[in-house]
Amino acid sequence: MTRTAVAGCALVAVLVLILVLRPKGSPLPGDGSGPAARRPNVVVVLVDTLRADHLGLHGYERDTSPELDRWAAGAVVFDRAYAPCSWTRPSVVTLFSGLDPIGHGVEDRLDVIPPGLPLLAEQLKAQGYATFAAVTNPNVLPQWGFGRGFDVFADLDSAGHGTRAVGVMDWVEARLDELAGSEPFFLYLHLLDPHGPYDPPPPFDERFPRSPLLPPERSIGRYDGEIAHVDEQFGRLLRLLEARGLAEDSLTLFLADHGEELFDHGAMGHGYSLFEEVVRIPLVIRFPGGEHGGTRVPARASLADVLPTTLGVLGAPVPEGLDGRDLTELLAEREPAWSGRGLALSLRTTGPDSHLVRGWIEGPLKYLRRSRPTALESLYDLDADPGETEDFAWDEPRAVATLSARLDEELAGRSAGLHLRLLGATEGEPVEVEARLRSEGRFASAAPVRLEEGDSFELVEGGRALRLRFRLESRLQVLSTGSRPVPDEDGLVLQLDPPDASLVVEELRTVGGRALPLRTGADPSARPLPCRLVASDPALRVRDPAERGGDAPAAWLGLVRAAPRAGELSPEIEERLRALGYLGGP
Repeated sequence: MTRTAVAGCALVAVLVLILVLRPKGSPLPGDGSGPAARRPNVVVVLVDTLRADHLGLHGYERDTSPELDRWAAGAVVFDRAYAPCSWTRPSVVTLFSGLDPIGHGVEDRLDVIPPGLPLLAEQLKAQGYATFAAVTNPNVLPQWGFGRGFDVFADLDSAGHGTRAVGVMDWVEARLDELAGSEPFFLYLHLLDPHGPYDPPPPFDERFPRSPLLPPERSIGRYDGEIAHVDEQFGRLLRLLEARGLAEDSLTLFLADHGEELFDHGAMGHGYSLFEEVVRIPLVIRFPGGEHGGTRVPARASLADVLPTTLGVLGAPVPEGLDGRDLTELLAEREPAWSGRGLALSLRTTGPDSHLVRGWIEGPLKYLRRSRPTALESLYDLDADPGETEDFAWDEPRAVATLSARLDEELAGRSAGLHLRLLGATEGEPVEVEARLRSEGRFASAAPVRLEEGDSFELVEGGRALRLRFRLESRLQVLSTGSRPVPDEDGLVLQLDPPDASLVVEELRTVGGRALPLRTGADPSARPLPCRLVASDPALRVRDPAERGGDAPAAWLGLVRAAPRAGELSPEIEERLRALGYLGGP
């Protein structure tokens, strides 16, 4: 055998070994995505409070977005993209984690990102990316956990004077040399302009007509002027990147965290409902080299899809168990089986102005369940009534029952277990609470929910007893209109072995003080202590642990039971079930 033939055989053997041993999703040498190739930069431009239907690319009659519209013509536009929530922090955590708010748990006004939750910047940094962020919204600062994984994290509105998009682009222009010298880089820009009060700079403050019945800062014309200013600066960003050769081979995403109600349902603002105007968002992606440019995708997309899509494009490993999907699969010749998936929506805040709304969208139907401040179920047909003006829940009880059960299944899948929650008072001095629980079986696990520094718990006696000591302290939430106290809520999710084991709440009291009231399941009355329960008792069962109420300080114990699952359906079986009416959607 010649020396050349031997070398050729050796090369084949090495390539076979690489194919066998390489991690799933990792790039192959020489395929254009490996270390020798130029990896794409990742640029994410998030415009706060931007509803999709006020952009030209989605048919708006006012010329608010000429720069974006031109750029989007060479990109991929997702026509039905959703934010999972109607305010900033839960939605941006979804963007960075690939999990919806029910999954990642950051829902309330003062919630912090859990330390063990992998974020997009951390995963890109592990892939060798330099990471940069410039933000203008205090809801996405490092104190909440958003700084994790970033080499540079700039709060451009630290003085709270309302830094405009032009200031963000000034920051980018000053950093161009650093960006160009750091390739590949991840750049995250968070623009706040369309957020109220609406105050666009000249000439955008007078570009669109205003209603004389409203103050200027609440005028729809001024809201549209804010969008037009952002659009001008987005065009500037594109030109800056193009001039330095940083645009063509980049993965660039333009999106929003939520929308804005503009009297669609009688009010202005966001963060109190889950109607389309506050959860339908723009999502436009320009893939490296302009691949798939000019495509419009009708399938529903979510902010949860950004992380798996980004990692998929880079050939990086995609974590398992995400709510999001790689959107590039929708651009293949054959749509994936999940293209008709249902989407969960969630809004949960506590305090004096608290809201609890869960939603489920499947096929053309949208189901909303409001628990706070008033209880209400609603059902809308988004194809026939995209503005959600006709609630036909009363006329279609079977559809309500089906989608309600689907939502319950989703909630149970995330929250299955015995929930123990302790709720502090809205105002007053901090309260130290200690408790002791015992099981005739054993506590298989105890997972913390929203605990802070100083809160502690431990399993003792071989897992047969649980001791905890929580500090309940109201916290101050700072708003643009002032500040207000928000009650502290601490909790645990318990798994018992066996699941029907007896449980005794032996002690539940403030340190050196009185016993704390204990409520169970949906029962509003307090139980005397010690209290003996059977963990699988149907009376303990609730659909959503957030639905419990009662005075504070108090404790609550309830069971969220996991629904049995048959596992993933094959496309053939799913199609047959859908044809018989057993699955919703088209």
